[in-house]
Amino acid sequence: MRRPFFFALVGAAAALTHLAVVYLLVEFASWPPAQANVAAFCVAFLVSYMGQRRYTFGAGAPWLHSMARWGAVSVAAFALNQLMFTQALLHLPGQPYLLLLAVVTFLVAALSFLLGKVWAFAGAAR
Repeated sequence: MRRPFFFALVGAAAALTHLAVVYLLVEFASWPPAQANVAAFCVAFLVSYMGQRRYTFGAGAPWLHSMARWGAVSVAAFALNQLMFTQALLHLPGQPYLLLLAVVTFLVAALSFLLGKVWAFAGAAR
């Protein structure tokens, strides 16, 4: 039960970071939401990796190895996130972009947990 709790906690921190960066770029730098989402992913990835390695999955593998794998998981999850987000923006005009992004992020999180557990941080002590 420890892993899902910490995964959710770290994921929430990364998601809030992601949403905050999107908001700041859209509202204060006039970026389009889909482009802001890409930049926000890069910032949130660092929060996610450091937290998942430290608190959720432990440090079973060398950091570069697990970072490369978690990076692959995160890029795949982000590709799905970006596809779903851009489709939501296109097909649900007028809906708040942050709400759409939050829903998409939540839906993609389960896949990230599974891939993190069985592949990216496989063999971790926790």
